[in-house]
Amino acid sequence: MITLNQILVATDLNENAQLAVRYAVQLAKPFGAEVVGCHVLEPSFATLSNLTDTGGGTGLDVRASNARETVENLLIDAEADRFRVLIEKGKPGSEIVRVATNEDTDLIVVNTHDSSGIVHLLLGSTAEYIVRHAPCPVMVVREGQHDFVQPDPDSTSRESVL
Repeated sequence: MITLNQILVATDLNENAQLAVRYAVQLAKPFGAEVVGCHVLEPSFATLSNLTDTGGGTGLDVRASNARETVENLLIDAEADRFRVLIEKGKPGSEIVRVATNEDTDLIVVNTHDSSGIVHLLLGSTAEYIVRHAPCPVMVVREGQHDFVQPDPDSTSRESVL
């Protein structure tokens, strides 16, 4: 029997973010599992000095606050019953794997976008890194693939169910 107590939905907040969150929330509902929405901020060269700044109000602080609000709204819109939001700083793949390990996550749901050619060769794929290094199963969600989250004909909600 499968038991899910915690699902980590890792998102880069691109246009596919809502789809991955919907999957995570709908997978969590039958188990009463907690959904942990996680976004990783990659510090840019301009904000690297702000990582050690204790003065508050830095560009990275503003980005973290905006990301937290966006992830929280995605989870609320998907009608998550139990959720938390984590905003991490660093390299997305390794931070998501670290969080999944530390949080004793049962499943990771991650959204991805198709990057091919030179972009993929130079930057690699965060989703691929997560699949290779995660301490638990990983579901990768892409826009345009077969969607098994369908509308519930008995629901008055605009969201979907399994």
